[in-house]
Amino acid sequence: MTKNQDYVENRLNTSLEQLADFPSYFLIENIFACNADCIMCPAKSSRRKRVRMPEETILRLLDEIAGHRDTVEKVQFYLHGEPCLDPDLPEWVSQAKARGIRTVHIATNGSRLDKNMSR
Repeated sequence: MTKNQDYVENRLNTSLEQLADFPSYFLIENIFACNADCIMCPAKSSRRKRVRMPEETILRLLDEIAGHRDTVEKVQFYLHGEPCLDPDLPEWVSQAKARGIRTVHIATNGSRLDKNMSR
């Protein structure tokens, strides 16, 4: 085993063999848009189009992930966008939980968290 392989296994606390079967962690970028201007964020300088992921794509991903829910550790709605800008984010979290995905996270700058969105 190489140092890189050892690093990945230690960092993810799982074997590469298990990861080859199906990933344990997922980042779903439900929206590529942000209302912040953080100097360290790659989204700031990106030329990518600011768009939401289509509903059918998110549901298809969640369906596939749910088929492996016993080995999936976490689904996180986030990558380079602010997930709370998507008005359907609460629905995506609900859909993931309804499919038996144990751990669902978001990473947010917090600017759009009101009482309803926080719940």
